[in-house]
Amino acid sequence: MTTLLNKEAAANSALLPYGTDFKTPVNTWDDAWTFSSAGVPTIGFDEEPGNEANGTYHTNYMRPNLIDWPYVADISKFLFSLETACNGGLSPYDLKARADDLSSTVVPADLLSAGAGKVVVQRLQQAITDFTAAAGAYEVAPARSRRATTRRSTGACATSRSSSTAASVP
Repeated sequence: MTTLLNKEAAANSALLPYGTDFKTPVNTWDDAWTFSSAGVPTIGFDEEPGNEANGTYHTNYMRPNLIDWPYVADISKFLFSLETACNGGLSPYDLKARADDLSSTVVPADLLSAGAGKVVVQRLQQAITDFTAAAGAYEVAPARSRRATTRRSTGACATSRSSSTAASVP
């Protein structure tokens, strides 16, 4: 999905005056976390740089007159371009990146120390290893054979509309 985001950000750079910062995996504090943890590719947006540091974020001082409405309009246009891109053709998954993200975030020792059973952790680790191998094989398979085995999808992207410019995506 990062490839799609980079492409759309480059094509719409005028709508993104603060630039972009695509992060993966999604942070658990991000509104997109619920979808991401369920395996749905997500895009979470953060506010312009410094907004949280100025002391008004999520307080009674956060007033409508502080909103940069032209910027909100630009972000809405960018979201429209992303949703349009997600609704055409094959889903924009980067399975290898998703497998690598999953692999990097699952730490068997942490799961065991949190009380997970040894057999369950081993099964999870094997499933992640299998997914990583399958994702790698899919990425190197010829495009023709991938098209034959991949379903056509519409609405493949979930967007989390928090307060937004930087995107978090697997």
